[in-house]
Amino acid sequence: MFDNFILYEVKTEGFIFREGFQLPSNYPAIQSIQFVQENGSMMTMIRLNIEPGISEADALVFGEHAIRHILAVIAWETNKLVGAPRKTAHFINGSGEGSVALRGNVTVRSSDNIIQNIQAKICRNDTLSTAHLLYRDALYIENHIGQFFSLYSILSLLKGSQFKVDQFILSLEPEVEICLGTNGRRDETIYTYLRNQLGHMQINTDIYAVDRKILLLIDNLERYVKLVIEEQYPIEHE
Repeated sequence: MFDNFILYEVKTEGFIFREGFQLPSNYPAIQSIQFVQENGSMMTMIRLNIEPGISEADALVFGEHAIRHILAVIAWETNKLVGAPRKTAHFINGSGEGSVALRGNVTVRSSDNIIQNIQAKICRNDTLSTAHLLYRDALYIENHIGQFFSLYSILSLLKGSQFKVDQFILSLEPEVEICLGTNGRRDETIYTYLRNQLGHMQINTDIYAVDRKILLLIDNLERYVKLVIEEQYPIEHE
């Protein structure tokens, strides 16, 4: 058992495994990483085992850097909600705080391919772009309206304008619904229309209709965002 560690708990909807496992680490100051899940829940316990000789202040900084990367990898591979990490304990150089128990395992699991891809990217400490981190942050939003708005913002940032977003979506979805824009000056795809209904809400905006449309389209939008990120920022290996 490692003497120095930081323990996090986080909700991971798409990352479910039957047995806990440990990975070697390529993160600075971290020797290895342990993953355990509690029976019957999507809560993952992630324990970062810290190298000896690292100060408590430095260990906590390195730990925050590593857990952000780890959760971005999980979100990227699963396309599911990954919540905000909660540090439940740390113990560095003889001092610390919190509860240190690693609880049991679940009885279902994600596909072997998802688990292996996550393990490989974490072990290599693959370089992730800001776009990958923004994608993880978008999937962290549990409200689908907020998630839709955030995903569209990433797509607009990467493409450069709403017009180019619409061109891209039309290339993938030629039969997409076309609407008269909120400003009444040009046609736009339903994705851009919904984004602008949220971003430029008016007194007569039917928020319930917007909500229903978003529920039907958000999976497509998530897929389009990921396609653009993969094209513009292929993941590099350390």
